[in-house]
Amino acid sequence: MAHLRVRFAASQVKKLASLWPIVAVVGARQVCKTTFLERHFKFASNAALDHDATRADAENSAVSFVSRLPSPALIDEIQKVPKLFDALKLAVHRERRPGRFFITGSTSFSEGAGIRESLTGRVGTCQLHPLTLAEALEREWGGPISLRSLRDGQVPRISLEQFSQGMVRGGLPVPMFLRDRSQSDLYWDGWLTTGVIRDLARLLGRGFEADFAFSLLDQIGKALREGELPTTSHLAVGGGRSPRKATRYLQALENLFLLRRVPCHELGAGKDAWLPFDAGLAGYLMKDRRGEGATLSLARITLLNEISAQNEYSGRRFFARYFKSAKGTPVDLVLNLDDETIPARVVPLAEVGRGPWGWHEKPLLGAMKKLSAQRGILWAPLDRAHLPKKPGVMLLPWSVWS
Repeated sequence: MAHLRVRFAASQVKKLASLWPIVAVVGARQVCKTTFLERHFKFASNAALDHDATRADAENSAVSFVSRLPSPALIDEIQKVPKLFDALKLAVHRERRPGRFFITGSTSFSEGAGIRESLTGRVGTCQLHPLTLAEALEREWGGPISLRSLRDGQVPRISLEQFSQGMVRGGLPVPMFLRDRSQSDLYWDGWLTTGVIRDLARLLGRGFEADFAFSLLDQIGKALREGELPTTSHLAVGGGRSPRKATRYLQALENLFLLRRVPCHELGAGKDAWLPFDAGLAGYLMKDRRGEGATLSLARITLLNEISAQNEYSGRRFFARYFKSAKGTPVDLVLNLDDETIPARVVPLAEVGRGPWGWHEKPLLGAMKKLSAQRGILWAPLDRAHLPKKPGVMLLPWSVWS
C-alpha cells in the first residue's frame, strides 16, 4: 500500500530532530503525516487530538497536558488546540533538548501571529508532499535536482508512460491506488467536502460561505481544463466575486494545503496563480481529464510537486514562481538551479526539431531575455533529453528529474 512506501522526507526530518526541540511535519489531510512519523520514529507518547477526550484534556489545561507527555512525544493535528503552542514554548524554555516534541498539522502554522511567535527559534519544519513518482514506484532517492546531472541523450529512469499514469492518479496515498474513476471521484468528493465545510469554515469563521468557496474551485477546474494558469484576477471575475473576498478564500485554501500559490516573478506583470496541491485533485476539479489543456495542467502540477518535494527533502526551500510579460504567454516556472535563473515551460509536443517548437519557444525566449537567463527549458513528453552544445533552450522529458 502507498502509505507504507519509504518517504524521502525521512532523512530531512531526522536531521531536524537532531537540531530542534520541536519538529513540525505539515501537509494536506491524508497525506499520511502521522503514519510517516510512526514508521520512521519511536515515540514515548502519542497524543491524537482527533479524539474528543484527548482534545478536551488539552483544552482544559494545555501546560499540564504537555508536561505529562513523556518525550519524544508526538502531538497529532496540533492546530485543533491552539493553546498548545504557548505550552510547548514554555516546556522548551524549561528544557531545550533536540527532538522532544514532534507535531503535525493540516494547517500552516504561519497563519496566526501568536503561533508564529510561540514557535520562532524553536521549531524545524518539513512539509510532507504527496508521494513523488520515485516514492510511488519504490525507487531510490535520486538526490537534489541539478543541471550538472543532465547530459545529451539522457533517458530518465521513470518512463513517459509511468509519468503519464502517475500524473492522472496523483500522489495522495489512497486515491493513487483506485483504478476505478468513479471510486476516485467519490474519494475526492468526500475529501474536498470535509476540507471546505469543516476546515475552511473553521479557518474563515463568521460569514463563511461554502458556495463561494466551491465556486472558486470550480473556476480553477475550468481554467485547468483549458491549460491556463488560474490567477487571482481571473478567479475574481464573474458571479459577483470581489477580488478582496476571493483572495481571502484563496489564501485560506493555501493555509489548508488545498491550493498552492505561485506568484509571478517580480520582473513580470502577472497576478498570483493558484494550483491544486495534487494532480489527483486537479483531475477531479477538471471533471474531464481529456484534451491537450488538461494534460498540460496535470503535467505542470506533477512537475511542480516533484521539484518542490525534492528541494524540501534536500533541506532547500523552493519558492515557485512563474513569468508573464504584460502581453505575452505565461512561462510555467522560473527555477534557480546551480545559481542560475532558468525559465521553464511545459509543452505538449513530442517532436524534436526546429519547426514544431517555434510557437512554444517564443514566450520562453522572451522570458530568457527579460530575466537575463542564458538557458531555458521546454519540458515535453520526450523519452530522452536534448541539450544544445551552447547555452540556449534545453528540451527535457517531463520525468527527467523524477
